[in-house]
Amino acid sequence: MKKRKCGHCHIPYPYYEMESHDMGKVQLCNRREGWGFSPHISKKWHYFVNGVSLCGKIGFYRGELEQGNDDSEDNCTACKKALKRLMERRQAEELLKELDRKGRVEL
Repeated sequence: MKKRKCGHCHIPYPYYEMESHDMGKVQLCNRREGWGFSPHISKKWHYFVNGVSLCGKIGFYRGELEQGNDDSEDNCTACKKALKRLMERRQAEELLKELDRKGRVEL
């Protein structure tokens, strides 16, 4: 059986969820993301998107991830800042999509 891969992030199934979104002409997968911790790698919790930390210090992580607790002192400061920017960008993209659906904005 041939392993399926995401056309966007090229991560083999099942390391990402196969559910896709249609964003224009590009198919994007639902990214596996959240806070992860491994005492062998770091003393702090890092935020991972598809196995890569937002701060860039950890390149591959396949452990368990948890959602929430974004402001914990145990979290990597660089990941917290990057997560804040990521969430703001996602929120702005959702707002633009909503406005575009209502016909109030041209993208």
